[in-house]
Amino acid sequence: MSAQESSGSLSKWQIAALIGVPVATACVLGGFYYWKTSKASSEDDVEKGETGTADDETAESKDASEENRSPAERAAAVKLRGNKYFKGGKFDLAIQCYTEAIELCPEDNKTDLATYYQNRAAAYAQQDNSEQVIEDATKAIELNKKYSKAFMKRARAYELLNRKEDCLRDLTAVCMIEGFNNPNWMVQADRVLKEIGKEKAQEYYKTRKPTLPSPTYIKAYLESFCHDDTLEVNLEEDSSEESSFLEAVQQMKGKKYENILDLCTQQIEKGPGPFYVRALALRGTMYTLISKVDEAIKDLTQVIDSEDEQVSIKLKVNCLIKRGSMHLQATMLNECVEDFKKAISLDPDNSDIYHHRGQIHFLSEKLTEAKEDFEKCISLNDSFIPAKIQLAYSIYKAAALQQSPTLAQGAVEMLQKTVEKYPDSADAHSLFAQVLQDMQQFAKAEEHFDLAIKAEPKNPVHLVYKGMLMLQWRQDVEKAADLVNEALVIDDKCDFAYETLATLEVQRGHLDKAIELFNKAIELVRTEAELAQTFSLREAAKAQKYVTETLGLTPPTVPFMS
Repeated sequence: MSAQESSGSLSKWQIAALIGVPVATACVLGGFYYWKTSKASSEDDVEKGETGTADDETAESKDASEENRSPAERAAAVKLRGNKYFKGGKFDLAIQCYTEAIELCPEDNKTDLATYYQNRAAAYAQQDNSEQVIEDATKAIELNKKYSKAFMKRARAYELLNRKEDCLRDLTAVCMIEGFNNPNWMVQADRVLKEIGKEKAQEYYKTRKPTLPSPTYIKAYLESFCHDDTLEVNLEEDSSEESSFLEAVQQMKGKKYENILDLCTQQIEKGPGPFYVRALALRGTMYTLISKVDEAIKDLTQVIDSEDEQVSIKLKVNCLIKRGSMHLQATMLNECVEDFKKAISLDPDNSDIYHHRGQIHFLSEKLTEAKEDFEKCISLNDSFIPAKIQLAYSIYKAAALQQSPTLAQGAVEMLQKTVEKYPDSADAHSLFAQVLQDMQQFAKAEEHFDLAIKAEPKNPVHLVYKGMLMLQWRQDVEKAADLVNEALVIDDKCDFAYETLATLEVQRGHLDKAIELFNKAIELVRTEAELAQTFSLREAAKAQKYVTETLGLTPPTVPFMS
């Protein structure tokens, strides 16, 4: 895994926020708000009107002169009486009043009618009558398509009935009506989105067809190990024996990955022999790359538990690291921890152990532990560039959390020295550029993105990041999209590029295109957690499409982050 993919890259939620996508999922907010689900009555649940809630004496005087009033005025008076009952917790009586107001109100008085239906929906909500809430809120919305309070009421009812996608649509409508200025409802939408994404990812993951990731990802993953002797064979000396494993090694070194699994399986099916364990290790590695978790763990475990004296400690440790990552992906956290502990007990001076454990700590936001592991890796392997830039980025992120300019400056200086010492390291330039972009040093960030692209022109990730820079710095959506499209020409299996381009298409209002691109990304992402995020982004686009087309609401212009 490259430095960018493990530590330096923006998350999908951050990318959405950076682009300023007018969908609820773009809101990554520090606080968390809960639904107002209390059964206690609230005046905020009903529209009180300009005169406020009537007291008893005023209500009586209005009733006395009722024959002199128009139907609209009589309806308004009855509604005020209903509000008084609502406030007193007498919801049956409130419902009777709102029903009478609806019957009295002229049909052409749509604004008042919408209010009466919404108020009755609020009263039904206090009685847990979700079906009736939905019916009345829907009538209110039909009368007033920008009635955010009715959308809120219906969204709550939909969630109580576990109709999450309907709930999401209404929450999206509320956010659009309010111009994405109400953090309460935006966070509710974000929460529901994540729940939907998780559910869809779990279902999809069961039947998905695993595919190889892009060559860029495979290269980065393999290069993240300095002590992997899975492929260390002498092809000339060993070529005397016909071996599908040796053919697999040749194809791996030639970056031809499509047949590796089959070749390893052929070797394994021959039974124990000189290449049996290595074939297991290589097949386990390939299973790891395509996220076939159970199969990967099974193969790697056979290598780890092998009593063959020809199996090196280095190979066993390599398999422990890979198995640890699979245990983490399967949310088997204790097993993951134990794999790394066992690896250290076997070979405490193996820098790969600390590098990969440091990445896990970083992604778990255990920044102190990540820093210690990256420092240990560097002490054992001072020439390993990924650990150096990941160490600097860990320090930078900790500085941001602690709001420490001094600590942040130290991280920036560390990255500056790294790019000066290793000018040909694309990852070093790209990660440094991302930090500079975060500090709003845009011109300098562009310079280092360009250096990254020059150093590694076949890596699409650098172009995607430069596209995000163009968007934030110059608010140039077209230029950003051009750069991401260029990335996809280089690597049409880059899920990161598809997701980013999809989010840009949402910004441009091309929702059908965005949904199509999210679907392509879904086919390529590797883990269930990544699938959940991508599904969430897609469902946000689908919800906005529904609200835009069905309800006729237009999203407001959302400024880019700066």
